[in-house]
Amino acid sequence: MSSPDGSGAVLDGSGAVVRAALTACSAVAVWFVLLRPLRAPTSSRRGPPKIFVFGDSLTERGYEEAGWCAALQNLYVGRARVEHAGFGGYNTRYAVSMLGELLGPAPDAPTALLATLWFGANDAALIDKGHGWVHVPLDAYVANLKTLIATLKQHAHHVVVITPPRIDGPGRLAFQVRKYGNSATGELERCNSENKRYAAAAVQVAADSGAHVVDLYSAMESAADWRDMLVDGLHFTPHGQRFVFAQLKQVLDTIPELAADTVPRLFPHVAELQDQ
Repeated sequence: MSSPDGSGAVLDGSGAVVRAALTACSAVAVWFVLLRPLRAPTSSRRGPPKIFVFGDSLTERGYEEAGWCAALQNLYVGRARVEHAGFGGYNTRYAVSMLGELLGPAPDAPTALLATLWFGANDAALIDKGHGWVHVPLDAYVANLKTLIATLKQHAHHVVVITPPRIDGPGRLAFQVRKYGNSATGELERCNSENKRYAAAAVQVAADSGAHVVDLYSAMESAADWRDMLVDGLHFTPHGQRFVFAQLKQVLDTIPELAADTVPRLFPHVAELQDQ
């Protein structure tokens, strides 16, 4: 508002009113552009769908550099949430005793997109060597896997069993020396002949139970550089982690409803919001 003398100067009282009005308009604009509620998610589900990963240290360490669990979460980023349940040193006997507590009561219908089940490296430990106390006999391992798969299928639409890996004996002995020095036993607590038996059993149980399977043992057996995948003869280097995820991804690619671009986003992509 101009002054009565036509100088163009704004009267102090009117200027305050104008400034207040402009501030209010700016606040409304900021709310409209940035803070207004988004439209409802594209699915009627409550909360993000879950991907449950359950296993021993090979799952526990799945978030290390290039980790397969991290890659799995990245595959479904913005669409599903990976719930990580890896427990170093655990076997299927322990897994059976704890799975119900981890998952809670079975729902009326499966709600998780996917569950991975990776045990066997400890079950197959040699009973008369240093880690013999975690050994589970093969028949008990088979029975435990069946129980675990049946429980997981109550909660997840798809279950993927991953077999025990190959063991690099010389690498494992070298790790003993690095870790224990003169106290190293010089004896292997695991061997490939046992891991191969347990891997074959896992493949058969998965087939009999209607679960999918990653035959990691056979995949490593066919890879010329498999020793380079192991940091201590058992656990995976970044290269090995990528290999594990690549084998899992091959299986996921055979399941149409698990194709990442078909799983609905939790909320719209930002490009869809520009006209709201």
